[in-house]
Amino acid sequence: MYNKILEKFKENKKIIIRDIIAIALTIFIGMYELNYEVYTWGKAINVDDVIEVKNEYESEGSLNITYVRAYKGTILTTLMSKVIPSWDLIKASDIRLDGETIEDELKRGRIDLETTNEYALKNALEKANISYKEKDKEIIVYHVFKEANTNLEVGDIIKKIDNIDINSKEDITRALENKKVDDEILIEVENSKKKVNKTAKVIEIDNQKLIGIYLVPKIKIETDKEIDFKFDKTESGSSAGLMTALSIYNKLVKEDITKGKKISGTGTIDYEGNVGEIGGLKYKIKGAVKSESDIFLVPSGENYEEAKKIVKDSKYKIKLIEISTFEEAISKLKDI
Repeated sequence: MYNKILEKFKENKKIIIRDIIAIALTIFIGMYELNYEVYTWGKAINVDDVIEVKNEYESEGSLNITYVRAYKGTILTTLMSKVIPSWDLIKASDIRLDGETIEDELKRGRIDLETTNEYALKNALEKANISYKEKDKEIIVYHVFKEANTNLEVGDIIKKIDNIDINSKEDITRALENKKVDDEILIEVENSKKKVNKTAKVIEIDNQKLIGIYLVPKIKIETDKEIDFKFDKTESGSSAGLMTALSIYNKLVKEDITKGKKISGTGTIDYEGNVGEIGGLKYKIKGAVKSESDIFLVPSGENYEEAKKIVKDSKYKIKLIEISTFEEAISKLKDI
């Protein structure tokens, strides 16, 4: 058997080697990463499918998130972006923070999603007159500047600095006020539910003592209502905040704000219920149109002006509604 295989190989040696080279080249072209990312439109996703509320009210229509589909900038996707009109090639340096890796970018996106979900939940519960409690405000590393001298990473939750409990950004300022430049501090952090010790050296920028990190607070909302988020681990970002809040609210109240229509939209939401602007609007509107949405909710200001131009230039048949707050969104949807 071995001899037969060897003879067969010798007979077809050139063909086999050619095929191996072709396969290797194909894999290389498909996987070798360049300093680019490719962006295009994504379909609308029904928010009801990713949020579960026990004993929820049913909806005749739907509330949908529209998203941007992104691909790593490999040789293959870069070449494809040159021939597919809806694929845009963007330099990674234009979308990432200075010195950031793609892993850091993904971690930041996940922090944004989890923080936004809590803000959405808070606003929906308040508007539906359902009680809740705020629990454990966590201080999370959102970005590590290149000037920093530390082994802290994006996603680390700061628990203590030199055995001082940290519950706010102000606590960190107080922990550093008696330190000198180049002093090393001990930082207890939590990451992936494990507590570990890390270090950082104090630096000075504009006469201010820092450790070279950007921090964000994250709250946890607790309520007697059973509400679960089912977002996929690959999903990230804060632009679904408005639609997430609307979906939760619509499940909690008897009146159906969708009125049987397919409603898509985008926009961040903050602690107070203000709706913020987002990027990638042209991709999101196209996704809503391709998914046959009746209405698209868009943040007020520059986003709304941009959306009007996109709809006009592309001759899309979709109704735009300008939104500045969560409360305004509910009010305008009740009037459609």
